[in-house]
Parts: sequence; C-alpha cells; structure tokens
Amino acid sequence: MANPPVKTYTKRETNRILIIYFLLTYLISWSIWLLSGTLRRPEPDLQDSGWLIAQAGVFGPFLAALITGTLAGIFSIRESMKHIVFVFLPALIAGLYTMFLYTEYRSFDLADTLVLLTCFIWLVIFYTRSRFRSDNFLKGKCPIPLLLSLILIPAVFLSGWYILVAGSESFMETPFSGLMPLVQFLILRFSLNFILGGSLGEEFGWRGFALPLLLKNNSPLISSLIIGLGWALWHIPIDLVAGFGLEGAMAILIRLIFLLSLSIIFTAVYLRSRYKLLNMLLMHTSINILSDFGLNYYDEAMQILFLSIVMISIVIILLKRKLLPVRGS
Repeated sequence: MANPPVKTYTKRETNRILIIYFLLTYLISWSIWLLSGTLRRPEPDLQDSGWLIAQAGVFGPFLAALITGTLAGIFSIRESMKHIVFVFLPALIAGLYTMFLYTEYRSFDLADTLVLLTCFIWLVIFYTRSRFRSDNFLKGKCPIPLLLSLILIPAVFLSGWYILVAGSESFMETPFSGLMPLVQFLILRFSLNFILGGSLGEEFGWRGFALPLLLKNNSPLISSLIIGLGWALWHIPIDLVAGFGLEGAMAILIRLIFLLSLSIIFTAVYLRSRYKLLNMLLMHTSINILSDFGLNYYDEAMQILFLSIVMISIVIILLKRKLLPVRGS
C-alpha cells in the first residue's frame, strides 16, 4: 500500500507544533520524576518501583513526540501504536527484569545478559527497518556508518583518559578478571543504557521528531542550538539535585554548554548518516556508558571530553558548509 501524502505546514504552524512538543515533554518528564520521589531520596540508584516509574519520565521526549505528532497528523495512529508496542514492550520487559532480578551492578549472570541483549536486538531491528518521513536532501552523499557513530565520542574520551592513566599501576577501581567478563559486562551495560539510560526515551523526540521539523525552516546550526537548549532545559530537575560537574546554577550552565556543543555534533552525524535515527541512539548510548566501568581519573577525563566536545563543535561551525549543509547546497 502506498504511503499517504505527507502533510505540509507553514512556518508558523511548525513553530506551534514544536512549542507544544517541548512544553509537553517537560510536563510529562518533570511530573513523573517528581511523583516518583527518586530525585531527593538518599539512594538515587536504588532500582525499585520508584526507579521504574522515574524511567517512564525518561521517555517524556518519546511520548510527547508521539502525542504531538499524531495530533498534528505527522504520524498516523497506526504508526504511533506500532512505536508504543514495539518500543515500550521491550523497554517494560527490561525495566521489570532490572527491578526484580538484575541486582548486581557487575553481573556476569548469563540470563541477565541474554534478556537485556534480546531487548536491545529487538529495538535495533525495529529502528533499522523503520522508515521516517523526511525529505533527504543529502542523497548521494557518503553516509556515516553506524560504527563511527558508536566509537566517535568514546575514542575522544579514551584518548584523554589514557593520557591521565599513562604510567599508573591501575586503570580502574575494580579490574575485570579477564577479557570475557569485560565483553559480557560491556554488552549488558550497553544494552541497559540503550533501553533505559536515556537514548531510547530521548532520541526519538529530539532527533526523530523535533530536528526534522526545525530543519524545514532553519539552518542545521540554528536547529542544533534550539535542540541543545531544549535538551539542556529538560535536564534541569536532575542537575539541580545531582549536579553536573558542579552544583546548582553552575551545573545548569555547564550542562547547557555541553549539550549545545554536543547537539551540533549530533546534527552533523545525523545529516551525514541520511537521517538514520539508529545512529543517534547508538551515539547517545556510547556517551552514557562511559561512567559504568569505574575507571580511575574518570572525572578528569570527562573534563577533557567536555573541552574536546566544545572544540569539535567549533570546528564543525567553521566548516559548516561541508559538515552542516543547508538544504539544497
């Protein structure tokens, strides 16, 4: 069956849709986080029913995109229901399994790995097969492969970290006993971060919904900055409680600079990957997993990463004609 014609919007209508989307995102996420009671409890990482409810708040950008997109006619009801079934079902399975059975941070239980890896593969297949409505103006350009999206940020981080630990007797707080436990831990934590760490709940909204709409009437640079601002504002409740490198208002400022810069990098990769949302999901996860290994000098390495991300974004801006091409260029 042929796809129905894509509905067109004026610039004013598009802006209205985006405003509603961002406001609804904050309303959903902030309300759920507040009601879950997880923001101010002494053990924020405790994986109980409150934690599971808070995970629903992480899906605020995802839910807001589906609701706004469906009401605006961007997504059909069938498309939205398909996303709810094929995305929420594995996320719910992973969440319930993590809450009731996945109790050890450094778990090497085969069942833990298989359950979370199965949910991860399910989602990768879904987003590999999904077709989003986007007028691809980079047809014919060489796409950025998934592997590059996966290793770009970790490579920058590990380069700085290696300089810090060179000559040190220990690389991490609790070393792994061998290669296989490290590989199993990597698979398990990457799968868990992909599903419940923010990637799945955020990227469909930020880069799967809002960014394509912004690109219709704005340059990639302006679109990136708007997404980065909205992305940083979404984190405010977390940053006020947990901080982000610093505490209080400075945490919000640092987060803003970091995500504005990161958003520019994400947009460049997104455009060069021909609007592949899976690239964004993997790239987001590759950042979130960095804190899971218990690396020595982690905080110092993150400071180097922060400066590197800012510098890379400046380079992209200077080379924006090639890396952030405007529609039709």
